[in-house]
Amino acid sequence: RILKGILYSFFAKNYSYFTGALIYCAAACALGFAALLLPDNILHNNGFNTLTIIIPLILLVIPEFVLRDLESDIKSRYADYVLTAVTRDAFAMGMLIKNLICMAAGLALSMLVAAVYYFVGIADVAIFVLLPAMAAICGAVDWACTPLVIQMKSAEKAGLTVGLIIGIAVILPLMIAVSVFADEDASVFLSIVNWLSGAQALIPAYLIAAALYAGFYFILLKRLERGNVC
Repeated sequence: RILKGILYSFFAKNYSYFTGALIYCAAACALGFAALLLPDNILHNNGFNTLTIIIPLILLVIPEFVLRDLESDIKSRYADYVLTAVTRDAFAMGMLIKNLICMAAGLALSMLVAAVYYFVGIADVAIFVLLPAMAAICGAVDWACTPLVIQMKSAEKAGLTVGLIIGIAVILPLMIAVSVFADEDASVFLSIVNWLSGAQALIPAYLIAAALYAGFYFILLKRLERGNVC
């Protein structure tokens, strides 16, 4: 019952965000059908093809609503009020469930847009492999920001911190490695790209996401045990 109350409060306060996501989804789907009116040279342009991938991916940021809501609860001291009525475990579980629900909602909407794009012939079937993997990673990264939001009292600062860590520790080394492979052996580079765009890439993506969820769940619990949330 307590978890239901936490979830109801979250969705009641943030219905406008979800309404905005639904409007964006409808507009993105309409754009797909409108693309049928465009000439073939535009439909098969690399820039347009990239756009048809980016548009569904934007819907995967829905879990960020949880961080914004947590920041608001901290600044209004509502989080302290909740923690007087529930255990730390229940609070952490509520945060996790909100994140997972938002991740599932973002994935469902993005898959709907992708299905429309595939139906009208402006998206490749590979997008249905990319979106679930990206949804898992995006949800896990947002979850990793949760303890930092409590520590920094800011969703923006927490997101920037995690983004810098990922950029320096993960993306930069990958870009350097890709650049080296591309210069020395184009076939190796293409093999890596093909592997990452295949269904087999789902397994490591899910494993990384699961590790982040499990690890930062315990980190969140430890942070809640210290108190002084607000």
